[in-house]
Amino acid sequence: MQEFWEDAVDKLPALAALDQRLVQRMRHYMFANSITSLWFTTLRGYAPSVEEQRSGWLLGMATPLADHLVDEEQIGYEQVEGMIEGTSKHPLADVVQGLYHMCRQQHHQSKLFDELLEKTQRAQEASLEQQHNLTLKQHQKIMSDKGGYALLLYRSALKHECTTKESQMIYALGALMQLHNDIFDVYRDVEENINTIASQGHSIQELRSIYDRHVEEVFDLIAELPYPKINRKSLLLLINLVAETGHIALDQYEKLHETGAPFDPTLWTRKELVVDMDNVGRILMVVFRTLRKSFPALQ
Repeated sequence: MQEFWEDAVDKLPALAALDQRLVQRMRHYMFANSITSLWFTTLRGYAPSVEEQRSGWLLGMATPLADHLVDEEQIGYEQVEGMIEGTSKHPLADVVQGLYHMCRQQHHQSKLFDELLEKTQRAQEASLEQQHNLTLKQHQKIMSDKGGYALLLYRSALKHECTTKESQMIYALGALMQLHNDIFDVYRDVEENINTIASQGHSIQELRSIYDRHVEEVFDLIAELPYPKINRKSLLLLINLVAETGHIALDQYEKLHETGAPFDPTLWTRKELVVDMDNVGRILMVVFRTLRKSFPALQ
């Protein structure tokens, strides 16, 4: 991965001039893409090719850059198009244009890439509405589109066909991962005045119920896929490892307030809200819970 990053910088020197915090996030998302690629290749039963791996890493590099433009600079999709087309004088325009062309050139279906990129970017732009008070239904739509289209974009780096059922599963899995992130990021979101399902005042019991419904939906969709049972079970175990960390976070939050009362993150400190998943005891708990997990829909 380090060699790939250095090669990318050689091809696009403007990457070297980026803020180091953004560079660190880019490298983090390259690793995250490797994880999601592992999920999907576990399902199909064979490892990614070099071309698929490179395509995925480029998408990972582009993700935090796109997030930064929308979240930090409030830049809409049309302005991003201007950067891609070379008509923008924005300081990051060269990086955006160069990285876009690298992603598109590496991708095996350029039309599909463009389609999913637009959907992902527009979903990210729509998430800015979370600075206002929204209904639960509106939050769920934003959450699902933001996570779902981003994960479908990552999946598109792999060349084997993505069936309608698999696309539905990936969209639902992306929504679950976005909810998972919102649960873990509740302190940061409150600090940045962003309202999500996790921070808008549900009780922990209600939030846990919403989370569990999303988990079970994903598990059911995986169980129905036309792949060998051993592949589906392997994917279920991998996803459950992540899902259990969400339960760890909910367990921590539940200890902070009276059962059944609205969960108000503004009442708690950063230390009380940040979930430490480097804790050995918690890691072992996640593994133990996953080993004990059964998947009735798979039977």
